[in-house]
Amino acid sequence: MRAKQRPMVVSTVDAPRVTDRRGNVAADKPTSQMPMKDTSPEALELQTGVYRRLSPGERLVLAFELSVVARELAMSRLRRQHPDWTPADLMKELLRFAFLPESMPESLR
Repeated sequence: MRAKQRPMVVSTVDAPRVTDRRGNVAADKPTSQMPMKDTSPEALELQTGVYRRLSPGERLVLAFELSVVARELAMSRLRRQHPDWTPADLMKELLRFAFLPESMPESLR
């Protein structure tokens, strides 16, 4: 049974600084290597502030939920591209796509 989700509330109050176990302050800006092209700087700042206010447990839940969404989107794309494939073929391709970006070894085909 899925836990009841709390709505994400955006506050204008500054959140406390996020630190690691050693007390080092987390970066002010996202550390992603790939720049966001579809997000305005203002929206990115707001989003970063919301993430900063999440507890470690809430961040973990969010990461799992984003992972599920990404997997569902990838599976949807595969079903659309290969309507004749069996569920096993679709799952095999999803796993290959996720974990083996290069050709799948012959022994796993």
